[in-house]
Amino acid sequence: MSLYRKYIESYAKVVKQQHQIVAQLLDKENYNSEILNTFSRHSQQYLKLIDEYASWIIIIRQQVVLPEDLVQLLNDTANIQNKTLLLIHDELYPKIQAYLESVRSLIHSSKVSFRIQPRYRYHKFTKFLDLNA
Repeated sequence: MSLYRKYIESYAKVVKQQHQIVAQLLDKENYNSEILNTFSRHSQQYLKLIDEYASWIIIIRQQVVLPEDLVQLLNDTANIQNKTLLLIHDELYPKIQAYLESVRSLIHSSKVSFRIQPRYRYHKFTKFLDLNA
């Protein structure tokens, strides 16, 4: 039974870590590609782990009668996972969409500006590259 306990506790830990990452991302005022790439990478890793854990837990629940505390831990973990999904859908997704729209707008305005004043834009861009070299 202790093997099941460790497995279920590690599953709960992974779900809590995913929730913490989403909560930390929601606290950020500004987004950039690095933040979103990091979030994406961690989310994919956690989703793979959670999916694997969930499939094993289904098998465990079919084979073994779990003690009440483990059943409660699984229920609490499911609640945390549902809260995380709601946070992603209701709060995080609109913020990410707004960020992506601002990037699209910036790219579009840069294209228009480059067409209007190509020499100025080229000089400004090379000066920027020189400063960051």
